[in-house]
This record gives sequence, structure tokens and C-alpha cells, in this order.
Amino acid sequence: MPAVRTIVDHVPSTRSIVRTQVKGQLRENQITRAVLKTSLEESLRKLRTDHVDILFIHSPPASVLDQADLLEDLERLVAAGKIRMAGLSADPDVIAVALEGGQTALRAMQFPASLRDSSFMQKIIDVQDRGVFCVANHPFGGPEGLVRLRSRLQELAQSPATPADLRTRLNGRDEQIVPEIVLNLILADTGIQVVIPSMM
Repeated sequence: MPAVRTIVDHVPSTRSIVRTQVKGQLRENQITRAVLKTSLEESLRKLRTDHVDILFIHSPPASVLDQADLLEDLERLVAAGKIRMAGLSADPDVIAVALEGGQTALRAMQFPASLRDSSFMQKIIDVQDRGVFCVANHPFGGPEGLVRLRSRLQELAQSPATPADLRTRLNGRDEQIVPEIVLNLILADTGIQVVIPSMM
């Protein structure tokens, strides 16, 4: 990972290639009960604790939702107190399948959510009453998304239709304005409780 991060830092266009390669390594039925057990035991040992607050299954194919035995094991681990909450960290299409299926074992969902493509956030709003804990990652939409956002904010700063106090703030080169706007829009009335900016 350190080498990959260095490459992506210097050549941002490789980001999509890296994501495709990582997804390509995950196959149907690769996430098994044995993998779950081994992974959890290793995490508990390394963390020197008897439980984890949230256990995410990372980047699974949608077929993981058909693995009843795996989902039952997750429910048992929650009941035993080894996991406080189980969930998926996946692309929106897999999260949507889980939400539509009404999975009871999966109470936490982590997914990319940026202003560039906010359509998925409506699905999260629709399930707020089901007690699903939502975590958004990649809020800036990557380097390209950040460039587009800054360009749009510059347009707003020069538009007479923008309120004067906001134009002043946008023209003041306040570096805090971009994160404030992004985080506020992602968190405001969307059902998303946590935002995690990407390390890559």
C-alpha cells in the first residue's frame, strides 16, 4: 500500500486503475465464514480488545448478501458482543441491494458520497427510520472532483446572484470554505452520520 499511495500521489490518473485492480481481486464466495472468523480474531488480538465497534465487510460483491450462513454468523457475533455493529463498505450499487433486501445483520453502511454524484444520498434518506448507521467516504470526489468544486466556487464568488457575504468569503481565499461546504452538504439532512475523507 505505501508504494501504491506514492504512485497515486504523483500520478492521480492511476487512482481508477488501482480501484479496478483491487475490485478484480475479489471473487464470488471469497468472503467466507472461515475468513470472517480468522479476520475478526486477528483484529481483536492486534487491537488487544474483546470487541470491535463496527466490522465492515470491505468491497464485497453483491453475492455476499446471498450467503445466509455468513450473515447468521455476523448476527451471532453481534449477539455475543464481539461486534457492536456489522456492515458493508462498498460501492453504492452493492449498498443499494443490501438496503432493498432489508438485511437485519447489516446495520452499518460505508460508501462513497460526494457532491459530484449525490443521487445515492436520497436512498439513504429513505432508510433513516430503519436505524442504519451511514458512513460516507471520498467526500471530495477525488482530485478531479476537488478541482471542479473549486472552479464552481470561483464562479459563485463572481456571480452577482450570490449573497455578498458569501462572495466576500469565497474571494477571501479561505481554505476552510471547501471542506465546510462539502461536509455540511453531505451531513445536512441526509442520514449520513460520519464522513471519512479518503487517505488516497
